[in-house]
Amino acid sequence: MLEMLHRITTRGYLNKREVEAVPLILRAIEKELEVENSELTHLAQIAYEVYAEHQNWKNYQGNPIPPWDQVRDDIKGAWVSAIRAVLDLAK
Repeated sequence: MLEMLHRITTRGYLNKREVEAVPLILRAIEKELEVENSELTHLAQIAYEVYAEHQNWKNYQGNPIPPWDQVRDDIKGAWVSAIRAVLDLAK
């Protein structure tokens, strides 16, 4: 799907069949990204919980570290970014 989309966009125009295929291509790409994001989020949760366990569920000030489901979205996003960076380095 990505190859087809690349060919379409580099040529600069769409024929009728390609125009009809665009929503299908976008849905396929969206689905791939959802799977990737859910897998990354799961790995981020595992890493977060391992870190929390290692710290006895206390932060650097001695306050409790919240469980994953109570962590703010921006913090979860930071953990996902960290996992993505590690996986990119491993490639």
